[in-house]
Amino acid sequence: MYSPLGYSGGIGGGLGATENSRLDNSIRYENKFGVINLGLQYKFSGDKSAQSAGSGWVTMLAYSTGPISFKGTYSVTTNSVTWPVQYSNVTPPSGNVQVENTKGYMLTAMYKRANGTIKVGYESETVSAPSNLNLNVQDYFGLMLPKPSQNATGQQFYSLYWVGGDYKFTPSFDLSAGLYSIDTYNSPEIGKAYWATAYSLLADYNFTRSFDTYFGVMVLQYSGVGLRNKAPVNAYSSNAMYGFGVRYRF
Repeated sequence: MYSPLGYSGGIGGGLGATENSRLDNSIRYENKFGVINLGLQYKFSGDKSAQSAGSGWVTMLAYSTGPISFKGTYSVTTNSVTWPVQYSNVTPPSGNVQVENTKGYMLTAMYKRANGTIKVGYESETVSAPSNLNLNVQDYFGLMLPKPSQNATGQQFYSLYWVGGDYKFTPSFDLSAGLYSIDTYNSPEIGKAYWATAYSLLADYNFTRSFDTYFGVMVLQYSGVGLRNKAPVNAYSSNAMYGFGVRYRF
């Protein structure tokens, strides 16, 4: 939760679109061959007038031996139906969805020892115009929108890298930290380029094997032409999310 990767599928599991974090009507294959782990998934296209219209595929290859592991994923989607990216904290959301093609890859590495873990990763994404420019989608997960879908234009580029990890100071207390850098190096005609840096911290204390308490915080800072062009004077260039809770695992 205290990470932009989990907060948004656009820069997480969706590799370009939050909606693609979940691939309905799909078939999946995964297997392990010694130190190699392989995965493939294909999503079949659905109703051309609904959110399920698009198709796509994802592949995953991983290597793990001892304390070291590496993983790579690559995905391509066609005619994905998404809620268009809006600066929703300062402008109202659009009344229609956006149809787009996406492609992207993610590379990660992890080094794990008895009391600590180090993780690094890099992700690159491209959002472009859909393959089918004639789709008319107004059904978004059962919600009927007042306007027909619009098509993505140009190309939007996203890159993200992160580094972090955790350390178990005692058998009961664990502290995690992460640094994330997000760059949307978009072409000038789109005018949405911005940069974001996120810092996260999560402390967890286990009273018993089943009962624990945690405190987390994530702070994000923004800059760039996308923020300056779209935001009025009352927009903030940073925000933060805090949380505290207790959990009991049955």
